[in-house]
Amino acid sequence: ERAIEALEAARRTGDADAKMLERLGELMLRVGQAARAVTVFEDAARRTEEKTAQARLWLRVGELYEKSIGHEPLAVDKYNAALDANPACLDAFANIERLLSLRGAWGRLEENYRAMIARAKTLGPQSQATLWRGLGSLYRSKLDNLDGAIVAYEVVTKLVPGISADVAALAEISAQKPEKRSQAIALNLVLAQQSDNPVQPIRALRRLFHADQQFDSVYVMCHTLEVLGA
Repeated sequence: ERAIEALEAARRTGDADAKMLERLGELMLRVGQAARAVTVFEDAARRTEEKTAQARLWLRVGELYEKSIGHEPLAVDKYNAALDANPACLDAFANIERLLSLRGAWGRLEENYRAMIARAKTLGPQSQATLWRGLGSLYRSKLDNLDGAIVAYEVVTKLVPGISADVAALAEISAQKPEKRSQAIALNLVLAQQSDNPVQPIRALRRLFHADQQFDSVYVMCHTLEVLGA
């Protein structure tokens, strides 16, 4: 208690630096004063100039709002503050994704994906692709936005070319849009050539060629399936 009082006095007079405030917050947590501690950690984050350390503090604040205080909207805001300070603080985004998914707040999750993608320009192509892939999956499975999903997976396949699962996802989505049929055909041709078991992309090609009235190609796909014993 005396340590808390001394640090609180320093805080009131403006003599406490970020490390002292973090120490004060930890002491408050030990005595069950989470509501007071969270405001102290916020103050510490604002006074911290080094971005990685600042992100760590905002992450801690978000976790306190989520787990100790039970205020999920504020937790999401603080996780975003961590990401604004340091986009590489991916634990913060994972927490955002988890919270909003549990609430079924798909529109809000889309907004957060968009904000994170804008921040991620400083990250490597793998990290950027992971975000675009997640956004594409969200459009595809929750928001019924095929156009958005196609754009997202097109970006993924440019960032990290040659990943069969991404190419297959883009092919499947493109096949649902008549104006993207030629793209779906091209992608399935690639999959058929690269796959050890090309039955699925060849079946997709048979459907696509039929829809496109390319009946000679339909015959070729049927014959190929017959040879494969499918």
